[in-house]
Amino acid sequence: MHTAKSLKDLPGGHDLTPRQQQLFDLVKERGEVPIPEAAAHLGLTEDDLRREFAPLRHMEKLRACKKDDIIHLPVLTSEPTDLDYAVLRRWPGETRPPWRN
Repeated sequence: MHTAKSLKDLPGGHDLTPRQQQLFDLVKERGEVPIPEAAAHLGLTEDDLRREFAPLRHMEKLRACKKDDIIHLPVLTSEPTDLDYAVLRRWPGETRPPWRN
């Protein structure tokens, strides 16, 4: 994460793809968007949306949180939590990575 933070402002640093920029702009505009709604808005499957989301999470631009069994994408306002990583396919059904249980 430190590398992503330190390189993002350098010339040639982590540029967003047009689709990643659309996703970031959508979440920034609305403050928080459920994954199914974001996928539908961008014309993507949920799996494709998650692939587009992964670099944004790595660059600490967006995060994920689970509300009422639906994964939402709010703008990142604090450090990522264990739940951010768990809900995005690494450990489905878990709220913490296995090494933190």
